[in-house]
Amino acid sequence: MGQTATKKSIISLSQTLASMLLRKGILSQDQVDVALKEQHLKGTTFEECLINLGFISEAALTEALSLTMGYDKITLKQILLDPSLRSVIPREVAEQFCLVPLSLDEGVLRVAIADIYNLPALDYLNHKIPSVQKVIPLIAVESDIHDAIDGYYGYELSIP
Repeated sequence: MGQTATKKSIISLSQTLASMLLRKGILSQDQVDVALKEQHLKGTTFEECLINLGFISEAALTEALSLTMGYDKITLKQILLDPSLRSVIPREVAEQFCLVPLSLDEGVLRVAIADIYNLPALDYLNHKIPSVQKVIPLIAVESDIHDAIDGYYGYELSIP
């Protein structure tokens, strides 16, 4: 039942986002229809389809998601990350869930994350990190998160 409720909330989010993008004139009805059809065919998210089809930029999508969902957004290029948080959230976790820790104050962890509905990520942060009592997700552009992970944790060198 939980999975069905999650699917319904994702469909509802896609419809809410599509409606807002249509209202603001960012997308046409044809673009929404194409993206929804692509979502159904490829099994990806509506948001991924919009970006992959070139209908919207990552930054514009992040802004739209922030407005639609009521969460704050953050621009990682303007933030100085706290190096002490690397020991709280290891690189592997940051990469797996596409997030970057921003602050941990009195048990409240603020993270930059591309998908604030990433329930496995939020569950991990809430239940697997002993010092965390509450998580506050902030929406960030996915490519900025990847860049921030590389800069924050250091670049990994791989030699074939």
